[in-house]
Amino acid sequence: MTPISFLFLTILVTLIGYTLQWTGEVIHRRKLRALAQAWELHFSPRDQFNLVRHVAAQLPALGPANVQVVDIIYGLEASSHRYYLTAEYTTGVLRSKKRRQQVCTFREAKVPAGEFSPLVFADPKEPLVDQYQDLHERTTRSVQPTFPNEAAR
Repeated sequence: MTPISFLFLTILVTLIGYTLQWTGEVIHRRKLRALAQAWELHFSPRDQFNLVRHVAAQLPALGPANVQVVDIIYGLEASSHRYYLTAEYTTGVLRSKKRRQQVCTFREAKVPAGEFSPLVFADPKEPLVDQYQDLHERTTRSVQPTFPNEAAR
């Protein structure tokens, strides 16, 4: 194989891999957008609300690194805002670094603004779309989690 044909083969394989990854992401986001519409909520693929600080503080891992919040389904729920989202983070220190994705949900009080309920996590072994559905079922049929200062009011 000549060097130029090897170069073209490498470029072709890279383009095929990129196309497959991009197609998978588009399909995943369409499923989440459909879920949001079915639940009469809104969808955002990015963290436009800057929720990453709140989520990073409550992740179920010691010292999570490179925390990102993506694929947010959000809307109003009684007197608060409800968020369903995917938290992506890295665990491990040296050789055992691992990137994790986990779906969680919480509420944010309208008044006083910025008061958050504890995070509720889905089973990380399930596919991401199933994690969203599971959390939505759990939060709509069960008693809603309370805010830390709600009892004092």
